[in-house]
Amino acid sequence: MKIDIHAKNIEISDKLNDMIKKKVSKLSILYNQIIDTAVYLHEEGHNMKEVQLKVNIKSQTLVCKERHETFESALDMSVDAMKKQILKCKEK
Repeated sequence: MKIDIHAKNIEISDKLNDMIKKKVSKLSILYNQIIDTAVYLHEEGHNMKEVQLKVNIKSQTLVCKERHETFESALDMSVDAMKKQILKCKEK
């Protein structure tokens, strides 16, 4: 699965980059028809960080967006939300 990481006006640390790849790659275990994934990082003001996940599956695109005080927490929440969407899609 291809993972693209996009950050708007933000420097991504190696630690955060590795964490994103590790957590997002686990989505392919749930559903083997994931084509690629895009992760968008955005900082809103001083306190809020936003992570948006866009997963392209064979027949559709799934999107989720979460905000939190840190990118790590927002990433965890986004991955959890995406897991739920993937499981719903898989059931159809």
